[in-house]
Amino acid sequence: MRIVTLLLAAALLHAESHPSWWTYAEPEATALVGIHWETLRDSPFAPAVGAALADFPSLPLLWESRQILLSSPPALAILSGSFPVEALRKQALGKGLKPANYRGIELFLAAGPDTLSLAQLTEQLLLLGSRKTLERAIDRGLAETGRRYSPLLARAARLAPDYDLWVVASQLPDELASQFVPLEIEAGGFDGGVALRDGLQMGASLDAGSPGRAAALAEDLRRKIPSWPAVARGTEVKAEAASVLLTLEVTREQLAAALKSPQEPQPAAAESKKMQEPAPPGPQVIRIFGLDEGPREIVLPPLKKQN
Repeated sequence: MRIVTLLLAAALLHAESHPSWWTYAEPEATALVGIHWETLRDSPFAPAVGAALADFPSLPLLWESRQILLSSPPALAILSGSFPVEALRKQALGKGLKPANYRGIELFLAAGPDTLSLAQLTEQLLLLGSRKTLERAIDRGLAETGRRYSPLLARAARLAPDYDLWVVASQLPDELASQFVPLEIEAGGFDGGVALRDGLQMGASLDAGSPGRAAALAEDLRRKIPSWPAVARGTEVKAEAASVLLTLEVTREQLAAALKSPQEPQPAAAESKKMQEPAPPGPQVIRIFGLDEGPREIVLPPLKKQN
């Protein structure tokens, strides 16, 4: 029995283990997002993910990251990869970021509020955030005692091995999580992710709060599925106790076909195209000069459109 207990404890410990660099996340964060960028950057979903990272400094080296962890609030990004000191410094200064130092850690500060500043912890680890957010994260990392950790980390650790992009949130809607979870719903919690392994796999769990609320929320989601993008219309929705479970399996062939299929024209786009079409030509006028009675104008009938 003792051996079985030890094996079970080891399994649970492994299930909730996570990289040590995740602990820079804000303890009071309401959402965490994990991105295996080395997998996603060459996928059809890279533009959408990149758009959510638009406030990153435009340094080419950042886009060579292997993994990215987003934490909010406050907005903090933790990047894991290879970031040579001199190369990063050259790119940061070239983009107008101002060098600074905090407790022995080199900072590169953005001039405006729309771009995140940067801290280089090591050649393998960067932090992005406002200056105050970076300084708080550095303080947490250097603290020898009394460190606090986000309770979302354990939930995130269970998703990370199986998904290329995952989201955990204490509730929906959430400022960060809602950028990656396109569901207009209210829920007490969300855990889910997407994997791109021989196609597309999605799994998610919503905390509805009660079995009755879960059943109603599941039915509402099922009604909305026909309006979702074609690739997501095979989503299965199931109420289980107080949770709503969503699953989706798309083969590589189905995903390729969905990405190639033409999109339905949007009304605004159709109207814009209509406005850009040239107006039909007006009547043609011939002016004759040199006559005794003076210049004369002859209006020709409009040309008939040929098939």
